[in-house]
Amino acid sequence: MVRPRVLLALLACAQASAAHVLSRSPSSVEARAAGPGAAVPGPVLALALLPGDRLAVLGRDTVRVYRSRGGELVRLSERTLPEAQPVRFPGGLLAVTEDAVWVQRSGLPRALLLALDEGGALVERGQAEAFPWPGCPRGLRYRDGTNLLEGAAVGLGDGPFLAVADGVGVDPEGRVLLASAEGPRPSGLRAGPALVSLGDGLFAAASASAPGPADTILIFEREEDELRLLHELSTPGAVRALAAAPGNGGVRLLAAVEAGEGVSILPFSVRRAPR
Repeated sequence: MVRPRVLLALLACAQASAAHVLSRSPSSVEARAAGPGAAVPGPVLALALLPGDRLAVLGRDTVRVYRSRGGELVRLSERTLPEAQPVRFPGGLLAVTEDAVWVQRSGLPRALLLALDEGGALVERGQAEAFPWPGCPRGLRYRDGTNLLEGAAVGLGDGPFLAVADGVGVDPEGRVLLASAEGPRPSGLRAGPALVSLGDGLFAAASASAPGPADTILIFEREEDELRLLHELSTPGAVRALAAAPGNGGVRLLAAVEAGEGVSILPFSVRRAPR
């Protein structure tokens, strides 16, 4: 069983191999908070940004869809998931299609495709044996009873993984891996199970720190066989999930942050710094 946050810190640059150095380049991106947070029921396992200023939120046994209005989240729809096998620390995935969202939660035997009908209700459109995911031709599955993902990810192998995104993965020990023709390569960076691609070679990930009163979102860049840690965003609680979409000349990044008994969705803006 793997706990949601891996109790490991960032390795020093000197410990990485010369071919896969983790370096810092703090002036290459601008990342900042983009407004106040909005409260949602917790816990939150995954987030996905939908067209029309909508947000899908996966909980332990529900999927909720919200619309952003004046900095607040207004709930549009909710659907209870099928009964799942018990998992002490469940994981979850959401993936957006043109007009629907794929949903998977550890303990569920199949992935679900849900869409919003004309009345705003979430309706089931289909199911799949494995969760469709970019770079994983046969999809991803959760290992029984765990939050570990398994599936053939191009250049990363079969896992297991805590997270996978666009040629980057996080293994069960929290090590960030780079996809390559020779297989997964360690980067020297460690992260938690929340990982999202920001496009243009940029990524955001929760830190590997244990849950506490504060946390950090790592913004890093992949360039060939090297990762560069570009920026660190502080959050007032544990980062449980991340979602991103293009917006306003950069990237709109949302984080589900758990503090005490509550969860807030915090907005951030990330963009390349002017050269």
